[in-house]
Amino acid sequence: MEQLGYPTTIESMKARMNHIEASPEYHTLLASYDGEVIGMIRLLL
Repeated sequence: MEQLGYPTTIESMKARMNHIEASPEYHTLLASYDGEVIGMIRLLL
């Protein structure tokens, strides 16, 4: 996430993703290139 301009720690990101995965309203889309994540977007429906 830091490479995308969002400073965070691994622990903080794990906690955020656990919260997101537990909620049916949240959806996360990842963009990858050559096996590396190059972007992501979160949708709240």
